[in-house]
Amino acid sequence: MKTRWLSGILLLALFTLAPMKANGRASAHALLEPQTPFDINIPILAYHKIDQTAPSEWYVTADQFARQMDVLQAYGYQTISLDDYMDYTQGIGQPPEKPIILTFDDGFQGLFDYAAPILKERNMSAAFFIITGKVAEAGQPRQNNQDWQPAEPEAYHLIWPEVVSLYEDGFPIESHTVTHPALTGLSSEQQQVQLNQSRQDIQTHLPQNPARFFAYPYGNGAADPTVRANVQAAGYSAALGFGPSDGLANPSTSDLWALPRRAIKRDVTLNLNPADPYWFFMHRVDPNFPIPLIYNVGDFRVKDYANRERTAFYSGEPITVSLRVSNWGSPVNVVGSLELRQNGQVVYDSHAQTPSQDVNLTPLPYGSGAGDLKYSLTAPPSAAISEQVSYTLRIKDHTYLLGYFTSDLLPAFTVQPYPIEATAAPSPLALYPNQEKDLTFSVSYTGADAEQMYLTVSFSNAITVTAASPGGVWTSYPVGSLVKANGCSSPCLVTSHPMYEAGEPLFGGGVKNYTLRLRLLPGVSSGLWLRYRLTMRVPGNLTGDYYLRDPIPGTTGITDQQLFPAFSLPINGPANLFLPLVQR
Repeated sequence: MKTRWLSGILLLALFTLAPMKANGRASAHALLEPQTPFDINIPILAYHKIDQTAPSEWYVTADQFARQMDVLQAYGYQTISLDDYMDYTQGIGQPPEKPIILTFDDGFQGLFDYAAPILKERNMSAAFFIITGKVAEAGQPRQNNQDWQPAEPEAYHLIWPEVVSLYEDGFPIESHTVTHPALTGLSSEQQQVQLNQSRQDIQTHLPQNPARFFAYPYGNGAADPTVRANVQAAGYSAALGFGPSDGLANPSTSDLWALPRRAIKRDVTLNLNPADPYWFFMHRVDPNFPIPLIYNVGDFRVKDYANRERTAFYSGEPITVSLRVSNWGSPVNVVGSLELRQNGQVVYDSHAQTPSQDVNLTPLPYGSGAGDLKYSLTAPPSAAISEQVSYTLRIKDHTYLLGYFTSDLLPAFTVQPYPIEATAAPSPLALYPNQEKDLTFSVSYTGADAEQMYLTVSFSNAITVTAASPGGVWTSYPVGSLVKANGCSSPCLVTSHPMYEAGEPLFGGGVKNYTLRLRLLPGVSSGLWLRYRLTMRVPGNLTGDYYLRDPIPGTTGITDQQLFPAFSLPINGPANLFLPLVQR
């Protein structure tokens, strides 16, 4: 009985003496025996100023910071505290698969206005290292940085009510000295004042916050034995360095009095510069992060719906843009995004389409021409006879947050409006047995002078043509007189029905009317139809649907081998006993 009583007293004493963690929480591992430290590399990122703009290298804009946090979460990183890190040095707890520590030095107002809300929105943590002598009391003027950062743009520090609010929101407040001096330039006694007073200032305003961690101003002092001894004597549990070549912290190997931190400054970007990956954000987070190296775009082609490669197209014409990219880096999953610009305006963006028309390469392999990208779209509108369309290709990561490559603005193709308009009148056109009516086509060409124009009309055997105007333009051809040269899609212009053609080898341009007087034969009540095709040869020899004409009548072995770009112009008409003008 006595033994049980003594054991209870000892346990109570141990719990009473258990150290407290930040925010007044007792360590859940205080009574556990130390274990083998975890061997895991943990990035510790060091930020300074967060604001709407970035007037110097020490700033990161709020938008830039928010996108960086989105990238971390997209790639599975979880923020941990410095207290968690200290547990891992004892083999206590279980690190997440991808732990990361966020820190902010100096204690500027932007941490309260921008950084903390962005972090809270994403349920992320961070430690704020403040210069306590620059934090004004409630009711006092807010202090700026000009006495200790005269070369920097004016920036204001936090005030104590904001610091208290940050702490109450779960952000640990840690020490960064009283006035931010380089500690190696001070006497040992002056160092002790900076180290002890700053910690005491924090504990005075935040009694539950032990201020266990210290960040060396300018990253200066970790290698100095006197500074290190004074930091330890002031009661800190660990101290953080700061250097351009700092690596990752490891609970089993890193020096607790010089924990490495990786600086995140204005020039750290989410868009990779293959020639200088040092400033790529994910390279800062993980030096072994797989990065593709894309240097060129090749085999750029634009084809029409018949898979013919061309350099000029008409507005609204279906086209396919294809190109290849080469990757001399790591195979990774990427997204290819194509943007077209005309007269400085974006006329097509594959990423902005609904649904997105970006091309996924999973992964983009290593090698020359490894990535094959194709986009189906329509040629953009054009107000002029010929306008240049240029393209930009972007290669992004699978989250569309990181940029691996952006091409220059390069020529893609030219585009011009359809120069032909055609209408049929009257509409609807009703024909009764033995009745005659005029069918008029109005052809309008607004481009440069056309070299040739042919309007070909075919119709069912129940219809005859009794007159055509203007005289000398319309010609009646034998059945099946036109053959489509580059393949035939239904319906073809090969027919066993009557066919008339208005042909003007030197059309010129403007508006011209062509009329056929049609007569419906008696005894027919169904199967009435009419098709037409307008073809023109225009300057520039632009390609399209082409037709080869039959041998010229009265000649031997002579054929008119001119090619005619074809424009399909729909005419809709009535059904039943009326004459349906079938779209071709």
